[in-house]
Amino acid sequence: MMSRSVIGLAVSSLYTGVEAAWARVDGQGMSLRLRSVHGVAEPFRHELVQAFQDLGREQQTEIGRISILDRVTSEVLAQAAHRVADAARCSLQEVLCIGCAGPLLWHEAAGRWPAAFVLGDPAVVAERTGVTTIDAFADRDRAAGGQGVVAALVDQLLFQNNSEGRLIIHLGGLTHAVYVPPAESPLSTLGWQLGPGTLLLDGLIEALTPGKRHSDHGAHQAVQGRQIPELIDRWKKQPFLLRRPPRSLNPATFGRGLIEHTLALAKEKGWTAYDLLCTATHFVAWCIGNGLNRMIPKPCRVDRVFVSGSGVKNGFLWQLLQDHWDDVAMERTDAAGVAAERKEALDAALLACLTLDGVAANLPAVTGATGSRILGRITPGSALNWRRCRAWMVGDVGDIEIEEDD
Repeated sequence: MMSRSVIGLAVSSLYTGVEAAWARVDGQGMSLRLRSVHGVAEPFRHELVQAFQDLGREQQTEIGRISILDRVTSEVLAQAAHRVADAARCSLQEVLCIGCAGPLLWHEAAGRWPAAFVLGDPAVVAERTGVTTIDAFADRDRAAGGQGVVAALVDQLLFQNNSEGRLIIHLGGLTHAVYVPPAESPLSTLGWQLGPGTLLLDGLIEALTPGKRHSDHGAHQAVQGRQIPELIDRWKKQPFLLRRPPRSLNPATFGRGLIEHTLALAKEKGWTAYDLLCTATHFVAWCIGNGLNRMIPKPCRVDRVFVSGSGVKNGFLWQLLQDHWDDVAMERTDAAGVAAERKEALDAALLACLTLDGVAANLPAVTGATGSRILGRITPGSALNWRRCRAWMVGDVGDIEIEEDD
């Protein structure tokens, strides 16, 4: 069976570092199967985290500062690729390609021309590693009229089962869910972006502390507060939550502006920091539960629920979601062989595989695109690595050997 080593890179939801995943993948296209996976986290230096936070506070930013931030982010992405290869005891010369998902700084899904701005220069990653780097997976989907939420097919590859209908909930900076029907079912894979996730929860704790903490580990602060119905009602009025899918959320909607307004309101109303964190956790759970109640068609049978993303560490949020699925046990995706906190990096790795395999990876029913498209922008690595990629793409891989460049 054809096999390859690939790497996936993704920036964490609050821009605190890079998650990297190395995977040995067997097969091609819709027959992809994971054989083994290793993961590492490469934290950003404090100055870089601060630069991202400052960027979120400003209405206008000099293009020079963004360019420098882009370059530094790209260098850390490349460092993470080296580190995860070392962790897997694999030479980068053995890696066929790298899938790269940089941080999404801005996204406007409404209007005639949906657009997004993502940091991370694939040329830097390819230069530092010598490995062909594939990024910008969502861009082609958006160009075809889609919303750019393109990981649903990866969830189908990773989680589809012959007899079970499975729901995969991702608790990242933003929350989304994918329903994967049984393999023998006539139903199609479905997916929805549901609302904010750790972007709101971590953003609040960062503003409340100020900057001393980046997350409420274990929800120890949130469980000490009380829910504020008035605040939840305010947040429920966000236009995104009223739109029908396909839809995608601009991270800025629940970013710095909303958080600063919330803090000012809390001072006026006498709400405590604990109250805000408790309410935000209930709100995230409501967005997920209410969204899925409205969007999952009745014929879709949910036999198992898998959860991924950094939000799996939030025990309070987990319990609120488990209450929603009281008849179905929730499990981390680790139970299916997919590390919950490396899921986005693994998505990038497998999307890169599908690009080289010539497989259209977006699902128009999920994204709203006018049709299926091969995704990704390819930046060649070293001459040898690029020859290996080209040989793979034309199916002539039998005689390709790993050797040093001249």
